[in-house]
Amino acid sequence: MKNKVISTFPLKTVGLLSVTVENPDFSHSKPNGMITIGDKNYIFHNIVMGRGIQELDTFTVEYTEDNLLDKQVVF
Repeated sequence: MKNKVISTFPLKTVGLLSVTVENPDFSHSKPNGMITIGDKNYIFHNIVMGRGIQELDTFTVEYTEDNLLDKQVVF
């Protein structure tokens, strides 16, 4: 499954939630655009850029307490 959530990490001090997906496909992502995770909508903020050669598989959304694990992201 493309864009299946495999981990989340809260960034409460900046009001964001870091979301890592399996088999990422960001081809339809738009900064500050709406995305669907499971059956809820969230605002997509940005793709987290790492250092060196790393797969781009992590992005941020507004902070939420919702359980997003194992849900599919639709951009």
